[in-house]
Amino acid sequence: MNPTTFPNERTFHYSESLSGQEMRLIEIIKPGSLNSPDSDPLKLRIFKAPMPRSNEAEDTEEESFTPRYLALSYTWGPPQPSHTISINNAPFKIGQSLFEALSQLRSNIDLPIWIDAICIDQMNTAEQGPQLEKMYDIYSHAERTIIWLGNGKSSTPALFEHLERLGNDAITAGIWDLQERDFKMWYERGDPRTAEIKSKLENLMISSRNADPPFPLDSLFHLSHEVPWFRRVWILQELSAAKDYEFMYGSSTIPGDSFIAGYFFVTIWEGIELQSMTGNGPLPQNGLSFAQIIFQRLMRKDENGNELPISLSSRAATTLGTRRRHHRKGGLTLTGHLNRAFTLTSDAAIGATMEKDRIYGILGLASDKETLGIQYDCRSETTFQEVYTDVAKKLAMNGNLDILMLCRAGFSREYPYDQTTRDPNLPSWAPDWSKPIRRPWGGAKEDSLFRAGGKEFALDRHLNEDDAQALIIETRVVEIVTEVGTIWTPQWEKPLTMELPKPSFLNLRAFYRKVEIVILLNSGKMQNGAFQSETSNSTPLVWHSVLHKFHPSAIKI
Repeated sequence: MNPTTFPNERTFHYSESLSGQEMRLIEIIKPGSLNSPDSDPLKLRIFKAPMPRSNEAEDTEEESFTPRYLALSYTWGPPQPSHTISINNAPFKIGQSLFEALSQLRSNIDLPIWIDAICIDQMNTAEQGPQLEKMYDIYSHAERTIIWLGNGKSSTPALFEHLERLGNDAITAGIWDLQERDFKMWYERGDPRTAEIKSKLENLMISSRNADPPFPLDSLFHLSHEVPWFRRVWILQELSAAKDYEFMYGSSTIPGDSFIAGYFFVTIWEGIELQSMTGNGPLPQNGLSFAQIIFQRLMRKDENGNELPISLSSRAATTLGTRRRHHRKGGLTLTGHLNRAFTLTSDAAIGATMEKDRIYGILGLASDKETLGIQYDCRSETTFQEVYTDVAKKLAMNGNLDILMLCRAGFSREYPYDQTTRDPNLPSWAPDWSKPIRRPWGGAKEDSLFRAGGKEFALDRHLNEDDAQALIIETRVVEIVTEVGTIWTPQWEKPLTMELPKPSFLNLRAFYRKVEIVILLNSGKMQNGAFQSETSNSTPLVWHSVLHKFHPSAIKI
């Protein structure tokens, strides 16, 4: 049969909409079978199945009818479909990325699979909303989630083999038991268990540095920056929800935990070597060196004449870390997820095809999604500005006034780094998630740095019923500001030069000295016991870590 013709030339259409308790699954017909000769195009069979119930829902007899299935996590790529496949013997157009994934999966899976672009009728907005709302349940109940990174390269098999071995060794050493602060403050050994883990990982670095053949760092650099999967908003939910998962790059596969642990390990390894290059640690004596890789990449250009990245992608690390954060301590609120996804703190912004997806792609992960009551509205007549405003309203009404810190424009990530402008159709109190947002110096109320107002607070707040664009907040005076230091507006996407922030850091240093005196007075620890305070506790100093958080070398003035 000619691969471009079909027995039924009528374009495939969905027979009826799904109910809220239904989903669609597809079966990929294997090549060489009676129903799909090798010369045929990709052939799929689509069918309905009961929607898996959420983990919080009570078990019912109906749940047992949900078949075992897989789920695919991938990036859509260009919106224009470029390939025609067969669904129930009718033609159906899909994009390049999905075509490549299906071509690879065709001979490698036996279970039916859920794929959003096919299993949801993308032209039926009434169906889209309820299905998107169930996506977390769909991925969390799949037997395995296959994360498709692309067609891969000739170096991929060796990279995945090394990365899987390193990841497994790092897991055995205890890398999952380390906290975020342990990574940032590596040379502070911490408690005996933490010190033991760090020692084991350092020994693994030594053995990896001298491995033969050497670890393909250059290939990992390329993967972390060039693969678009790390930079799409929907994959944050897909990765976090998956109960079992694997990464697939061409024909090469690697268990999900091994991939993430391996990437984290190499990121730590890179950080330690970069610190040693600046005199903050011992230099490696022999074997593979990040310095060598960096210098080699500085001397080369890509096929378009652009400079090569000289470090692993921090965006990739942040994306991979979403799963770990989600499964620890009950996850993050919607504000916390939005802050980490869209403020300018990494080498690339997280992206979405539709501006509304910047909210909807994260909403399923939010620990406060039920409290907020935000609905998925996929209707074309509902603008993203309306969605952003509605989300800001619901966050404010539930006490998440931290969003006001994010209502300011950031800067372009490309030269000449001009400041962007907020959408004029948004109220001043609604963050514009479609544009770069400058990260605030302070933290959100769920972050460890937030202390000034305590963990809990209560303010009377409401929206003006006569003007949906007005947010009215009742405030209370708690103190008077007596001194303001030098203002510095950081641009994290630019290279840091110390002359710009230096005045602000000098102001902070002077402020610390004043605070230190106040604490000594309150604690009764002045010389010779001249002051005896009745205060039993003093306010914790937390701002010193802000400097390390953004630029570890910044306080070396």
